[in-house]
Amino acid sequence: MRPHIDSVRRFAFSFCGSWSDADDLAQEVLLKAYRSIGAFEGRSSLSTWLYTLARSVFIDSRRGRQGRSREREQDLDDQLVAEDGDSQEQLLVQKDEVERLWRAVRALDHEFRIPVVLCDIEGMSYEQVASIEGVPIGTIRSRLSRARGKLAELLRRASSGESGTHAVETSSNSTGRPAA
Repeated sequence: MRPHIDSVRRFAFSFCGSWSDADDLAQEVLLKAYRSIGAFEGRSSLSTWLYTLARSVFIDSRRGRQGRSREREQDLDDQLVAEDGDSQEQLLVQKDEVERLWRAVRALDHEFRIPVVLCDIEGMSYEQVASIEGVPIGTIRSRLSRARGKLAELLRRASSGESGTHAVETSSNSTGRPAA
């Protein structure tokens, strides 16, 4: 399972607002996987089984933590200091872009967020994501197309200052509540 730890952590971050919360969720997934490895029947790859388990844990956790949010903790990466001014400025711009993208990803409904993270960020095949989601491959293709369009619109609105980053942060899911 060691090769999957970073991927599970990134997948968790797509559901959380901070890396520390993502670490907590990823740890919960890995513990659950360790405890239930005997239930793994080998009908799919280990990574597919692990992501299916991760998806369930993340969604269950979200339901259980509605409205509660942990204070953001500063990542160790944030503590890195560049040696020259240009490099430091470039790092800040890159960090802002990455944070803007993650806010947009987290603003997507779960049905769109999961395929985007697993296909576009983790590099999984449509077939693997369809297996994890338990839906036909055509559904994954459709969700990815719609998700990419929504991401492009969210990022365009955020960068044009139309509603600032507020455009990304206030996107609603199908329940009308702000997405996490």
